[in-house]
Amino acid sequence: MSALAPITTVPSLADLYREELDYVWQSIHRLGISSSDAEDLAHDVFVTVGRRLGDFDTGRPVRPWLFGILLRTVSEFRRRPRHAREVFAEAPVANQADPRARPDELAASNQERSRLLEAVALLPPEQRAVFVMHDMNGHAMREVAQTLEIPQNTAFSRLRLARAAITAKLRSTLHTQEAIRGA
Repeated sequence: MSALAPITTVPSLADLYREELDYVWQSIHRLGISSSDAEDLAHDVFVTVGRRLGDFDTGRPVRPWLFGILLRTVSEFRRRPRHAREVFAEAPVANQADPRARPDELAASNQERSRLLEAVALLPPEQRAVFVMHDMNGHAMREVAQTLEIPQNTAFSRLRLARAAITAKLRSTLHTQEAIRGA
């Protein structure tokens, strides 16, 4: 089953879980949820998937549908009082580095990934959802707009704003690090 192409039959929950758990886990992390809460949220996502399998439109790809469910699950999680101010501060475990890479390359890659995820976590939720779906998860903008139930031009605008904010944050971090090294 290709996760980005429409399918002809409704998959079983077990098949979806086996084939899409990594996608769900990574997306949850990319939306700024810590590892300590990700397992519970992934479970909640698949409980909802199980309830809604009968509503799945086989003419659409699976991943945008899953992302819509997980985005609502993450949004509900964030609305809980104890999570309203939580700030993401750790890199996801699910993104494994190339085992052939040298240790210095791995360290640089992990640092870059952490900086990116920190910048993404600072985005407003509506920009973060578009950025994660499109730039990090590789969904077409048409799918992003459809999943988030917004006009495609709005999705493009949110993506542009998200990219600008992330670029500014990463540049600021880089300049700060250079200033520290030069001191």
